[in-house]
Amino acid sequence: MGIEDHIESWLSSWGFRGNPFGKWEAGSEPWLEQYYIRRPFYEQLLTGRKSALIFAPRGGGKSATRIMIQSECRPAVQHHSILTIDFTDFSEFTESPIAPRTLSLNDYLPSVLRQGARRLLEATSDLVLEKANFSTADFATLRYWTEEYAPDFLKTGYLSQFLAWRSPESSRFQLEQLAAMASSGTTRLPVGNRKLGALIELWRRLVSVKAQRPPGISGSPSQKMQAFVRFAVGLLSLGRAPCECVYLLVDGVDEYDITQDDPSATAKMLRPLIGNLHFLELEKFAVKFFLPIEQRRELEKIARTDRMDSYTLSWPGATEVGQDADMKQLLRKRINAYGGHSLGELCAPELRHWIEDELVEQGGDSPRKVLRLGQQLFAEHCRDNPEPESEIRLVDWERAIRQFRSHEDSASEPREPVEQEVHEASHGDVPQLRVDLKAKRVYRGSDEILPPPTGSEYRLIEFLYRRRGQICSREEIATAVYGVGRDVDKLTLHDGLSDERIGTLVYRLRRRLEPSTSKKPLYIETVAGRGYCLKNAA
Repeated sequence: MGIEDHIESWLSSWGFRGNPFGKWEAGSEPWLEQYYIRRPFYEQLLTGRKSALIFAPRGGGKSATRIMIQSECRPAVQHHSILTIDFTDFSEFTESPIAPRTLSLNDYLPSVLRQGARRLLEATSDLVLEKANFSTADFATLRYWTEEYAPDFLKTGYLSQFLAWRSPESSRFQLEQLAAMASSGTTRLPVGNRKLGALIELWRRLVSVKAQRPPGISGSPSQKMQAFVRFAVGLLSLGRAPCECVYLLVDGVDEYDITQDDPSATAKMLRPLIGNLHFLELEKFAVKFFLPIEQRRELEKIARTDRMDSYTLSWPGATEVGQDADMKQLLRKRINAYGGHSLGELCAPELRHWIEDELVEQGGDSPRKVLRLGQQLFAEHCRDNPEPESEIRLVDWERAIRQFRSHEDSASEPREPVEQEVHEASHGDVPQLRVDLKAKRVYRGSDEILPPPTGSEYRLIEFLYRRRGQICSREEIATAVYGVGRDVDKLTLHDGLSDERIGTLVYRLRRRLEPSTSKKPLYIETVAGRGYCLKNAA
C-alpha cells in the first residue's frame, strides 16, 4: 500500500468518506459547493454584465470561483438568466511545434464556439423537458452551429456522453444502449428518467433537420460571436424564464510550460481576447478572465482596464486585520464535507487546541498551501501505517512543518511585488524597524507593515523589540508569547511547546518583516544554540 492508501484507511477508521486534503485542484473536488467561501466581490462578478479581470495568486481560488459561477448559471441551473461557456483548454495553442505564435480572434473562435454549442445543447434540453414552443427554424439554426463547430456532437458516441451528463448514476452500458436505439430510429425507448428522454428527443429533432445558416454572419469573428449570442439568448428565452446574457469564462491560461512563469507569453496568448474591446463589449455578452496575480502587471498592459471591471481575489489572512476567519471557516467546512467534525479530533491533546490556528496561519494566504500542509501532516502521521483511530502526534506536526517550510523555501514560483517591498540595502542603510507599543503598529522605515501583526506574531515582535539588541532564548520567547493565561498555551518547552513551534512562529514573522529581495534576515537574527536577536531596530 502507498501512503495515500494508508491515509485513506486511517481516515476511514475515523468515519471520513475521503481525504479532505487529498485534492488541490478545484476541478477535481467532488463537494466544492459544500465548502466554497464566497469572496466579497462574488455577487458583483455573478451579476455584473460587463467583461472583467479577476486576479488571484496560484492556489488562491480563482478556478474555484469560476466553477462556482458555472454551478449557479445555465446549463447547471435551469431557469437562470445567464448561460456560461467555460474556455479552459489552451493546449491547441501552447503544445504545437510552432507555439507560441501570433494568434488572432479567428484562431480562438472555433474553440470558443465549440464549447458554446455544447453548453447551448445542454441548456436547450431543459426547454425540451418544459415542452417549449420551438419552431423547425430554431432546430435548423441550432443544427448549423453544432454542425459548423462541433460536428461530432451529432454522432451516437456523443449522445451517450450527453446522457451521462444528465444521469451520472446510470451505467455506461445502459446509456450506450439508449443512444444506439435512438440512433436506429426506435420510437419507444425504455427511459424512466424524464431528463434522459428530453435529451434523446432534442438529439432526434436535431439530426432530423437540415442546417440553416443564420442571417447576418460575415467574415468577422466578433460578428459571428454576436450572432451566436443573439441566437442562444433568443432560443433559451423560449422557456419559462428569459436568458439575458452569455458569459465566456476564461481560465487556466497559465497552466502550460510556456506560460506558467512567463507573463509576456501569457499576454501574447491572451491578446486576441483581452485586448479586443469590440469583442469584450458585444451586446448581451461578457468575458470573465481568471488570471494569475503574479502576471498582473504584464496582462494589464494589454487590457482595457478603463473599460473593464477588475477584482483581486485575496484571503484576509494575507491582507486584512481580522485575519483568518474565512480560511478557518473553509477548513472547517471542508473537513465537515468529508465526514469529520474538526481537525482537532484527530490530534493528541498537546496539539488539539492550536493545530487549526497553526495550519491556517502557516498557509493562510492560499487555500492550496493550507491543503498541502494538511496533506503533509496526514502523510507524516501515516508513514508507518498507524493503528485505526490513532491520534496525530506533536512529532508528526514538527516533521510536517519542516517539510512544508523546506518546500516553500525552494519553490520557484515568482512572488508578486508589493508596495512595501524595498531592495536589500547596503550596510548602514537598512530601514530601521520600529514598534509603536501603544498603537500596536509595526513600521519598517516610514512604511507600516500591513496588515499589522496580531496574536502570537505581535506578542513575539513586541517581546523582541523591548529587548532589541539582546539575545532572547527560546524558553524566554515561549514564556512571553505562550505564557500562562493564554488560551492554548499553558505549555512549556518541556511539556509540549517544542523548539520547532517557536521556529515556525519566527519564520512566519520574518516573512512579514523582511523585504522579499533580502537574501538573509535583516531584523530577526538566529544565534545558533542560544536563540534570536532583533537588530536594525530603532
